[in-house]
Amino acid sequence: MIAAAPPAIAIIPLSNLFKADAPSSIAGLAGAYLGALLIAPLIVLGFVKDIPLNYAGIILLAFELIFLPLAISRIIVEKDWDKIVEPYGGIIIDICFFIVFYAITANNRDILIDWSSDLSSIAIIAFAIIFLAAFAILKAGKFSHTAENKITSFLLLGTMKNYALAGGITLIIFDRQAALPALIFAAVNFIYVNWLKYKKQIIDESIITKKTPPQNLTK
Repeated sequence: MIAAAPPAIAIIPLSNLFKADAPSSIAGLAGAYLGALLIAPLIVLGFVKDIPLNYAGIILLAFELIFLPLAISRIIVEKDWDKIVEPYGGIIIDICFFIVFYAITANNRDILIDWSSDLSSIAIIAFAIIFLAAFAILKAGKFSHTAENKITSFLLLGTMKNYALAGGITLIIFDRQAALPALIFAAVNFIYVNWLKYKKQIIDESIITKKTPPQNLTK
């Protein structure tokens, strides 16, 4: 489900923070969510065709978690309610994430306490996928002489998945253990986002230092 999950909603506020190209981020996010309506069910059906599933439930779940939020967001924008919701957007997203990941953690408490090599392997894979993808996107952007803000948009879209969505769907459709990769990927993604913030802070401080003229200490 992680592979089929669309990019994270947090890309929008992070695009503002990292000064990414907003139109590219929004267009990519919207396109990915619309594409996920088709791609996610097909991937699930392709990989778990031998497991009896409630296909109507999968389609309904995808509709509720992907299409419905998009439709509601359009209504909010058209009614000009976004200015009311915007100050609380981060809090709302954090609460939703907390509910999903708390449910996954609570259901897998015994497995997480008895940490196994399988979980370590998932964590290593998560680190490799996220950070190597980031490295590849940065290198490709530099090689193609793409604008810095567009590279940042592609970086966020290409490395940040909606792990809460993937974990929630997996927890409902499959068993509790199947949702653990989404939880681990989310933890690694938290480290990754903080690494991006630290990297940005270093760059900003470097720019400020270069712009600050040296003070003349002699009188």
